[in-house]
Amino acid sequence: MSSNFDKDLAVARAKYARRNRDALEKAMELLPDVLAACPDNFSLEYPTKELIRKAAGWRLPWEEFYDDHWSGNTKRFGCVILHEDKMCGIALGRLMSDSVYIELIEGSCDTSHPFKGYVLDTVELVALIYAQRNEVRQIRLIDPVEGALTHYLNRGYQIASGPPRYCWKEVW
Repeated sequence: MSSNFDKDLAVARAKYARRNRDALEKAMELLPDVLAACPDNFSLEYPTKELIRKAAGWRLPWEEFYDDHWSGNTKRFGCVILHEDKMCGIALGRLMSDSVYIELIEGSCDTSHPFKGYVLDTVELVALIYAQRNEVRQIRLIDPVEGALTHYLNRGYQIASGPPRYCWKEVW
């Protein structure tokens, strides 16, 4: 690859990472006003390898997805939900031409975390802001787990047959 290509790729990755971080910061400002159950001392973080390692033992293959798919994607989207030093939820995905794809989303296996029942709401707020910053109108939850479909439908998502199968929602 040429050095110009490498430079252009680095510039593009930095641009989309900055937009993701901006969306995380804006969501942190808004979340206490839109989520009545929002705890104090929370943060929304851009995923790093170190944070993803903390999800070892969770149901979904976080490290494998991070290494094999997410970290090399130029237009990646991610959100790690923390309360004090406790990880409450993670979402990883990417920006596509017409939507923000959320390819993995999961709340902590520890059901006592303060974002229990609000991981989707929190990630959706970040994804909405990211979608607006990138001028796309849709959020897609890719290959949703069977147990979550009713929850997604109750939150206004529709099911598409795929492949891959996904739930989608127009956001603006």
